[in-house]
Amino acid sequence: MTPRQQTAALSMLSTAMDETHDGLAQFTHQMSTLQDMPSFWWNDVPVWLTETPVDPLHRWPILSTREDMVSITRSVRAGAFQLPLTALAQVLNDKQETPLSTAEFCLFVDLAQGLTLEESAARAGLATSTRRKQLQSVFGKLCVKSQAELISLASQLVHRLQTHLEDQLKGQSEHWGAYLPHLPNGVRYGTLGTRGTSQVRYLDIGPVSGQPVLILHPMIFPNIDAMDVALFHQLGWRTIWPIREGCLSLQTSRDKNWARHCAKTVKDLYTTYQFMADTPIPVIALVSSGSYAVEFARTHSNCVSRIDFVSTCFSAGGRKTRDVYFGDFLLRNLRSNGRMAMLAIRHLAGRVHDKDRLEKTLRRVFASSPPDQVQLDADFATEARTDRLKTAILSSIDAMRHDYLAQLHFSWRIAKSLGVPMQFWHGAEDKVHCLDDLTDLARNVSGHAPEVIPTMGHLTQGAPLRDAFEGIAAAYLK
Repeated sequence: MTPRQQTAALSMLSTAMDETHDGLAQFTHQMSTLQDMPSFWWNDVPVWLTETPVDPLHRWPILSTREDMVSITRSVRAGAFQLPLTALAQVLNDKQETPLSTAEFCLFVDLAQGLTLEESAARAGLATSTRRKQLQSVFGKLCVKSQAELISLASQLVHRLQTHLEDQLKGQSEHWGAYLPHLPNGVRYGTLGTRGTSQVRYLDIGPVSGQPVLILHPMIFPNIDAMDVALFHQLGWRTIWPIREGCLSLQTSRDKNWARHCAKTVKDLYTTYQFMADTPIPVIALVSSGSYAVEFARTHSNCVSRIDFVSTCFSAGGRKTRDVYFGDFLLRNLRSNGRMAMLAIRHLAGRVHDKDRLEKTLRRVFASSPPDQVQLDADFATEARTDRLKTAILSSIDAMRHDYLAQLHFSWRIAKSLGVPMQFWHGAEDKVHCLDDLTDLARNVSGHAPEVIPTMGHLTQGAPLRDAFEGIAAAYLK
C-alpha cells in the first residue's frame, strides 16, 4: 500500500468513524498484518477457521503462534481456530488475581506449544537465566510448581477456549447465525435445495396463497417487525426473501471471484423462484441488491414481470455520483486496493461491539436525514433492537464484501437492455445519494423519473419502507 492510500484510509476512518488515535494506530498495524476476513466473531474477537492439518502425534495445548496470532486445534473436527494472541491472554488473566506480564505470557505460550526454556529465550532474544526468572514468576502467579503442571493448566485453558468457540458455532445454526430470535411471529423460514446442490435459505412472509413477490435484501438485513408481517397480509403478498450467501450466517465464502459469486446467487434466486411460482413475478431490490435483480432478469427473462429498485445504491457500474458517505471511499479503494478496503470493512465491523461508538458513527453518517435518525432512535431504544443490529452487521461481513464488489462489476447498461418494466423508488430525505443523480439514472434506465417517498431516508426499514411497499402495490394494480 502506498503512503497516499494509507493516508486516505486513515482520513476516512477519522471522519466517518470518529476513530480515536489508538483506533487509527490499530488500523494502521492491521493493514500490514492481517488481510483475510474473519470466519466469525466471538464477543469482540475475530476468529478464523483454518484447514490446517494437525499432526496426530501433536500433544501440546497450543498448535502454533504467528506474530500476534495463535492457533489451537478444534475439538470436534479437523482444522484449527486462529485468533489474536491477546484474546488468549485475556482468557488466562481473567482467572488470575495478578495477571501475567507480556513477557511472562509469551513464555507461557512458548512452553504450551512445545518450546524448551532455551528455545523460548532465543526466540525472545533473552538470556536463558532471564527466562528462568520469569518462569519462577509465572509459577507463583499461576500457583503451579513445575512445567508439567503449567502445561496441564495450559491444556485446561485451551480446552475452555475450544468449548467457548465450538459452542459459538454449535449453539447457532450453521445456516442462520444468531438471527432467528430477532424475527417476529408470522415469519416462516427454511432452506431449499436437493442433495448435492447448494442450500438456499429463505424467509416467507405473508399469506401462502397471496401474490408471489421476490424481495432481495441489502447487505445489512433490515429489521422486520409485526407491522411488516401485517402489511404483507393486508396487501395480499406472499413475499419470499432469499438470504444471500454470507448474510446472517457464520459461514463465509472465500471465493473473491465476482462472476462465480453472482452466478451462484442467480442460481439460488432461480431455486427460490421455482419454489414460489411458475409464471413471471415482480422483484423488489432493496438498496445494494439491484445488480442481483438485473442479472437474474437477464438470465431468466421469463421469470420476472417487473423490477422495483428501492433506495438504490446507484453508484454501481462506475457511474459518477455525489455520494457523501464512507461507502463511496470503500468503492473507490476497492478499485485500487481491494485488500485494504476489505480490511476497512472488517475494522469497522470490529467497532460494532461498542454500542456508544456504533450509535455515534451511524448518527454521524445519517446526520442530515431526519427519517434515518428516527430509525436509529428505534434501533438503539432497546437492548433487543441494538442486539439485532449488531448481529445483522457482524454476521454479514461477507455480504458486505460481495455487495461492494457487486457495485464494481455491475452496469446499468445491462438493466436498460432488458426490456423489463422498471421503477425506482427513493426517499426524499436520502442524503447518502443525490436525488438529482438518481433522477438522471432512472430516466436513462427506466424511461421515467423515480417515485419519491417523502417519509423515507436511506435506511430501508420500518414505516418508510412500508410506505414504499404500499406505493409499489398500488403500481401493481395499474
